[in-house]
Amino acid sequence: LKPVRSNNFDATLEYYFATRSLVAASLFYMDLTSFVDLGTVTKSFLTFDQAHPNGFMMDYLLTVPVNKSGKAKGVELAYEQPLFGNFGVSTNYTYTDGKLDDGGPLLGASRSIYNIVGYYEDDRFSFRLAYNYRSKFYSGLDRSTAFSQAGVGNLSASVGFKVSDKFSVTLDARNLNDPTLKYYALNEDQPRAFYKNGRQYFLNARFKF
Repeated sequence: LKPVRSNNFDATLEYYFATRSLVAASLFYMDLTSFVDLGTVTKSFLTFDQAHPNGFMMDYLLTVPVNKSGKAKGVELAYEQPLFGNFGVSTNYTYTDGKLDDGGPLLGASRSIYNIVGYYEDDRFSFRLAYNYRSKFYSGLDRSTAFSQAGVGNLSASVGFKVSDKFSVTLDARNLNDPTLKYYALNEDQPRAFYKNGRQYFLNARFKF
């Protein structure tokens, strides 16, 4: 396989209208001259069964990585501002139109992704609550059949306390809404799989010497 190669073009307009406050808009275009996608090949392998104890050659249809080319273009919007006291909000949204040059879907590319974050910060204490969402996207091939992941949102939180200049503690929580990952074939009425990763918690301590 060739490595991923892309010619990228983007333009961004940013406006800092107050302290720690920003609105921004970006346009981007990606010419993916070499992209790792999934395809199928037929390979013959020596196979054994009860009727053929000495083995025989049988054709198998395999899903393998292949190089393709494609395009992705879109827009990014961002806004961040302290609202009152030490409370603030940060949001961003990305719209992407991505396709392979042969007209197929771009692996892993959601059309819409957005993040909404509320936060509190002072010299000792910090808290962040974030909701992230991505729309459905093409996820791969299963026995030569395309399947996608349905849109999903994720709620996470982080609490931090600075004990001293050399010691701090944070507690991070992910998947607080316990989302279900749904995979389907040609449409969402043809489910392929359901996964739950559960809520996850991480306690971190940082020391400086």
